[in-house]
Amino acid sequence: MVQKQEPSWPRAKIFETLKDRIRKGKLTGQLPSLAQLTAEFHVSTSTVKKVIDQLKVAGLVYGEQGRGIFSSAPTRPLRGTVGLLLLPQHMEIPFYLHFSLRLRQVLARHGLECCQVDSVAGLLASPANAAVVPVGMSGFTPEQFQETRRRFGNRHVQIIDRIPGVSYVSTDYYGAGMMAARYLYEHGHRKIGVIARDIYGEGENLFTLRYHGFRDFAAAHADMQVHFIGNTDYAIGFETLNFAVAITQQLLAEMPDNTAIFAFTDVVALGTLTVLQRAHIRIPEDISLMGFDNREMTALMNPPLTTMEEPVQLLAEETVAILIQALDDPHAAPHEVLIPPRLIERESVRTIPLAATAMKTPGATSAIHRLD
Repeated sequence: MVQKQEPSWPRAKIFETLKDRIRKGKLTGQLPSLAQLTAEFHVSTSTVKKVIDQLKVAGLVYGEQGRGIFSSAPTRPLRGTVGLLLLPQHMEIPFYLHFSLRLRQVLARHGLECCQVDSVAGLLASPANAAVVPVGMSGFTPEQFQETRRRFGNRHVQIIDRIPGVSYVSTDYYGAGMMAARYLYEHGHRKIGVIARDIYGEGENLFTLRYHGFRDFAAAHADMQVHFIGNTDYAIGFETLNFAVAITQQLLAEMPDNTAIFAFTDVVALGTLTVLQRAHIRIPEDISLMGFDNREMTALMNPPLTTMEEPVQLLAEETVAILIQALDDPHAAPHEVLIPPRLIERESVRTIPLAATAMKTPGATSAIHRLD
């Protein structure tokens, strides 16, 4: 007798079923194996993988290399809900997507749920009893900020953008600028072009901190000549790439004898790479190139790009540690945590023998040109 084959489940139904199990706490910890899920739903392995990818995007599961896929549902009794504010523009930036995923994972390990919202009003209307916020004072109305402080107190952590008196966790962007300058200096580079971006206004931001770090290292080394060139407008996405192409051409005209370029982001570095290669300038033989962010594309660039990576996992862990302390102690003082980025050394920076870098004119110089 031929055994009747069970019908396969539609992919959308599998997704909804697993989502429901996770949200109701029926599926916690490690998910069943691919083999178990394919057997349960009578579908192919590729279908299950696509469903898991959907669950990852929804923030319901996460993967640990070599271990498997895990539910983001709290593994301990729920002790609170953390509101994560991510504005629409944040969703275009990989850092915030990675941070959101890591934060959910760490929160789940500590019995905390994540409620993601896309506006300050949404945060204040949410059921959250703690908040993680990546926007500075300019992102709040006075009334909203007052209500945020009243409601969350010390259970409010700022990431990236500092607000006085509020706990703050961030990559050390000033130190990142110093690190980039030191790395190029130790590789023998003395004439360096720096393509900055979004250096505007009087306030502090991650780009101005990076600029000041690089500038201060150069100022302390009399044999360095650094030419800064940047913009005063906010740029993102393809606009950033177009900006990089235009400003690299300007940098080469203003400092044609530079031996290295530090681009403030990997997208800017990609635009710089395009201009250099079109001009038949070899990387790193003629000009070395360094970026920041460690986007996935950087390992595939030709040559693979030396860059820096933000410590997303540590940022999430430190953020949660502060929130847990605040939940346990309403009077806990605010904390400030700065974490250095990680240098990703690839093939786009060469070492120049020191004898070849001797300057004809002593004294460190720096200039910044703003492209409006």
